[in-house]
Amino acid sequence: MKGASGYTETILHSFAGTDGQYPSASLIMDASGNLYGTTSDGGTAGYGTVFEITP
Repeated sequence: MKGASGYTETILHSFAGTDGQYPSASLIMDASGNLYGTTSDGGTAGYGTVFEITP
């Protein structure tokens, strides 16, 4: 699906279990174009995860 910004949405990963569950909040982009986000559950301790998507 192409949005008004010209970006195309693609599912890169489905979170489930220890790799994180329930992605939450907005993504943050750094100066290099990397995107960072969090999940509210999952991870090895069960408290959520932080993930990075690189261009």
